[in-house]
Amino acid sequence: MWPFSSNQEVPPAPARLEPVLNQQSADSALVKSGDFRVLDIFGMGSMAGGVVVNEKTAMQLSAVHGCVRVITSALSILPLHLYREGDDGRERDNAHPLRKLLNLQPNPRFTSSAFRKYVGKSNLLRGDGFAEILRGRGNVIAGFLPHHPDDVMVERQGERLQYYVLDQGKARGVQQEDMIHIPGLGFNGVRSESVVTHYARNAVGGALAADRHASKFFESGTMQRFGIEQKGKMSPEGIEALRNQWVDTYGGSNNSNKPLLLTEGAQIKELSLSATDAQLLETRAFNVEDICRFFGVPPHMVGHTQKSTSWGTGIEQQSIGFVVYCLQPYLTDFEQELNRKLFPNEDRFFEFETGGLLRGDSKAQSEAFRASLGGSNGPGWQTVNEIRKLKNLKPIPGGDVLVTWNGPAGPNAEPKEEPVDEVPAEPKPEPAEDE
Repeated sequence: MWPFSSNQEVPPAPARLEPVLNQQSADSALVKSGDFRVLDIFGMGSMAGGVVVNEKTAMQLSAVHGCVRVITSALSILPLHLYREGDDGRERDNAHPLRKLLNLQPNPRFTSSAFRKYVGKSNLLRGDGFAEILRGRGNVIAGFLPHHPDDVMVERQGERLQYYVLDQGKARGVQQEDMIHIPGLGFNGVRSESVVTHYARNAVGGALAADRHASKFFESGTMQRFGIEQKGKMSPEGIEALRNQWVDTYGGSNNSNKPLLLTEGAQIKELSLSATDAQLLETRAFNVEDICRFFGVPPHMVGHTQKSTSWGTGIEQQSIGFVVYCLQPYLTDFEQELNRKLFPNEDRFFEFETGGLLRGDSKAQSEAFRASLGGSNGPGWQTVNEIRKLKNLKPIPGGDVLVTWNGPAGPNAEPKEEPVDEVPAEPKPEPAEDE
């Protein structure tokens, strides 16, 4: 699979012509040609429902495509903020160059949105997402290069991982510190397991088979197999003529509206179940729900609205349920891998701002901002300028005042006049009585 040439060196093992695998490790052992796992390498072993189940065939299903699209799209639009720990808590670090790389352009061929979608799709469908950290002079991070999981081989060396990348037909080694490795479910310390080919294989295979059956069903003119019952005796020529007439009339969806003429008391008998009796539509609807369960996506977010959702009512509640129960685990994997590889000895960390998913709900956002400003219902925890910053608006004079229990507080708050304790005047002596 790896096209190594005779004069090619693969760091860090230049003495060999291919990556050296640890034969003692079952996680990174070579797959021999007689091993049944070689079928998976060539896409022939992942069979279910009589069809091949892999990354490409699974994406042909609207349910799988919808789940991957919803999760990766949400991942691509969320702001990724860089924070720095300080004495007064954390604060934004907008001047760091890594913030611009991961939010604008990780490398000249990828925008930040395309980069996140690519890595996220690899993580969802193949189990692992890979992005190489590109370094320039002085070991300074200059960008990030995503790699397809098929182009990355991982070898365990003690408690470290060694990566070998196939880039433009050439293989090279990449150290653990220079590879962003987003693991998925079933991560064993080396590689993760694919949701499509390991867990949802039967569900995806069944859905593909149902789609194929539905396609053939409509291709044949939406007619099942029928027989013609003839009470009298027909000549062989008459039987052949009636059979040819049936094929010419209903042989395809374009001919399904042509009438069929039956003579000599012939009657049509249905030999198989119709599409309604076979519950083809119900089967396909169940496949959508089943696939959504594997990806953790609520069915209504991929357009399946046949049943009422238990995620609450309104866009706000549905968005909160999607973020908490589905998206947040993926975000945590991204954040932890970025922080441990980019800032191993620094008090900086990246964090996704999930509040960006509520931008489309202006009413819910306005109510949340109104509550954060405080007022008659209690103290506030945000100022006007902090909220304007979230909306990319300029600060305004007097906008840094924070409403607390004791009234406005902040650099622009008007100082309150403290009451001055009055010293009681000494009692005047009473005038002496005239003697």
